[in-house]
Amino acid sequence: MSGLTDWVHGNSSQGFSGARPAGDRIFAHAIGRHMVVWSAGDFSSLKSPVAASAFPSQVHDGMIPEQGDAVIEPPPFCLSWPMAFLLLFADAGVISVLFTKGAAWASALPAQSDQAVSIEELRSRLLAIGNQDVPFSVQTRTDRDQIEVEWRYVDARWIDFMRAHSMRRVHRLVLRLDETSNRVYVSEYQSTVDASAGVDGARLRGVRGVFKPAPPELMWGTSIPRASPPEPCSTRGVSTSRR
Repeated sequence: MSGLTDWVHGNSSQGFSGARPAGDRIFAHAIGRHMVVWSAGDFSSLKSPVAASAFPSQVHDGMIPEQGDAVIEPPPFCLSWPMAFLLLFADAGVISVLFTKGAAWASALPAQSDQAVSIEELRSRLLAIGNQDVPFSVQTRTDRDQIEVEWRYVDARWIDFMRAHSMRRVHRLVLRLDETSNRVYVSEYQSTVDASAGVDGARLRGVRGVFKPAPPELMWGTSIPRASPPEPCSTRGVSTSRR
């Protein structure tokens, strides 16, 4: 009975009446070991179902309040199913955002404030990598400001039935050390060579790809049309000159 009295008012002898969140009116009465509850749109409409029930002698019309009698309205806030799902999705969205942002923040490494090393120190460190047990080679090119890193991840030769085959895959990086700007410019090369020879002829297939930096540049100049004074003009574009 304690849970029922939160919504209705009355007592065990006269019954309980009140309003549900759905907007209808209810009347409840304890009959023996049973709690019988009737509901209708208003209190005046409750008398008919009460009279037609199996307990008309235990409930009389005076126990049912009139339409104008005061009733306890439901609490001002009622969590309906749509509102519950909306709050659930909103809570999941907030948790997802906090989890992703929090994980990124927790796993972030502090920015290093190392000073730029000299070109000789950088060259010696890069060349020292080639002396380790690594699958690629590091060596200085003819121009000492350039270091070549070459990885031959496929280099195979074999002979099958009356035919010889060769396969090579090379990935090469050319690092140009610029001491003036304290930068390293990287040119990337990818090459593929497949060859075979036999009694029925020879086949050769090669593919080479090159990726080079192309920094944007701004150029100013003047144009001199024929039979007219010079006029200033500007040209903005991207230079694709090789470095």
